[in-house]
Amino acid sequence: MKAELGERQSIAWFKLSEFVTRGEKERALSVFRLLTHSFADQAFIKKLEAEILASFDDKQAFSEYIQAAHLYHNKGQPVEAVSIYETLVVFQPDRSEYCEKIISLFNELGHKEKIIQYQKQLCSLFLEQQRVDKAIAVFEKMDGLDDVEKLSFFQVIVLKAVQNRYPQQAIITNYLHKALEGLLRFAGEVELNRFLASLEALNAVWHKDAVAYLKEF
Repeated sequence: MKAELGERQSIAWFKLSEFVTRGEKERALSVFRLLTHSFADQAFIKKLEAEILASFDDKQAFSEYIQAAHLYHNKGQPVEAVSIYETLVVFQPDRSEYCEKIISLFNELGHKEKIIQYQKQLCSLFLEQQRVDKAIAVFEKMDGLDDVEKLSFFQVIVLKAVQNRYPQQAIITNYLHKALEGLLRFAGEVELNRFLASLEALNAVWHKDAVAYLKEF
């Protein structure tokens, strides 16, 4: 009996793979539903469903992936959960909540390198989306950036803050000074002038402040 059941499952898995390869969505899902009766692991079932839907570019896959990640996390398998969210980031890189969840999960796992990797990605995403306050909040939590990486973020944050009229002028001033100091220490005249030109194009007053600071430095 067990041998017969195993053979049926093997055939079902083969058929599932065949239907996915041939782009036959409904037949693939039909076989998938039959296979789910053989498994008690709901997290695995949800993940498999998500993968099948994703192969057909069905947006419902994202919801299934999230449910699978939630189930994995609830049963004490954060590695599987974070792996799913990393997949979601690839599919939808503009969704900041995925990066936030990944950072939270890697924090549970104590994986510092991955935390800083996704903090940098999240900060850059917030800056692209003109969400300066969110970007600064993430940047302030980063631990482990080298001086060159900090310099890059200082410049971009200043330019985005000025562009979007970020109201916290003391923060802009602080980051502007750090950007200028970093440019003088780690960059050449070309990069410094490029930053100043970008700043001047956005706001003449902030450019004037930058030039004045350089003269005093």
